[in-house]
Amino acid sequence: MRYFPLLGGIETHVDTLIRHMPDIEFEIVTDAVPSAANKEEYRPNATIRRFPPIDRSRTSKHRKLAVPMAALRDALRDSREAKYLTTATYDVLHVHDFEKNLVILGAVTRLKMLGDFEMKLHDPKRFKRPHLLTKHFMFTEENSTQALRRWEERLVRQFETVVCVDKPIQRRFESAQGSRKILFIPNPIDTEIFSYSPPPNDDVLHLAFAGRLDASRGESLLVEFARNLPEGTDLMLAVQHPGQRLKEVQAALVESRVKIELDVPYEKMPRVLSAINVLLNPITDTYSTTRATLEAMAVGRPAVMLNTGERYPVKHGENGFLVPPNAKSLADLVERLKADRKGLDAIARRARADIEREFAATIVAPRIRQLYEELAG
Repeated sequence: MRYFPLLGGIETHVDTLIRHMPDIEFEIVTDAVPSAANKEEYRPNATIRRFPPIDRSRTSKHRKLAVPMAALRDALRDSREAKYLTTATYDVLHVHDFEKNLVILGAVTRLKMLGDFEMKLHDPKRFKRPHLLTKHFMFTEENSTQALRRWEERLVRQFETVVCVDKPIQRRFESAQGSRKILFIPNPIDTEIFSYSPPPNDDVLHLAFAGRLDASRGESLLVEFARNLPEGTDLMLAVQHPGQRLKEVQAALVESRVKIELDVPYEKMPRVLSAINVLLNPITDTYSTTRATLEAMAVGRPAVMLNTGERYPVKHGENGFLVPPNAKSLADLVERLKADRKGLDAIARRARADIEREFAATIVAPRIRQLYEELAG
């Protein structure tokens, strides 16, 4: 985890938990990033401790660095973090997933010893502290090799308690031998920051996308849809970590009703979402829902996702929409929503209610606190 300025993802998950457990002291052990001190008083109850070498993978100037060089940086940085965790004072070690270049390099080159090195380096038993793992993603047949999936399964078996933020992740690992608990505890959503507001009620149906532009986020479908944007609609793309793909997308889009905002700070996302009617989130993986969908639902903005996998808690026609993976199906749905704004508003209110019931940080954080107390006790 890089703990870059908050744009979503794991960093926002951790920050939300920290803010909702103000009486617990946290220390975030993470990777060094440009223009950030190696030690930072982050919140009244949280300190960040960063370890070099600097991770430059999120800065456009360095995006094309060779994977082997990135893997070497990972190995050096991880060794320093592990050494610190061995001697530091703390009650519970909470690990938030792994996504290391070293592991990918090992899978690509079939050098099993690289994956073994990373596995041994982060074996929680070496730190001699109570520990748990939160899985935010998983390797699948669509996005990884068999070697990576086997490595991931070995990783999970090292932890006695595993929290999964999506139900399909839980189902995959709940039979892993050696794990005492495999739990579904969803991403916490701050329902005070992402509070309900009445949707726009003008003659235009306002649509938005929020996230990275890449194949896994449904980029090609979005571009095709935007090129033939239905009349009476507009589209805002809130793009994170734009990189070189942004230029190609901008060149493909000449429609004046499509606007792009770059790296919208997390604290401004409620404003962005409150200005739209529907969020488009055509991610192509078959297991996740993503924070973007949950935050939109919290504001009372239904999300449109692909029907190619499980999208809990999105239920088609009840609190959101599921469509086949093509631009025509998306356009047909938008036309129907334009014609039934009253029905859309009812779906929006149900979306908010479903988030309040199960995903609100005031519900999720106490569940994590309980795990901490059980482990520390």
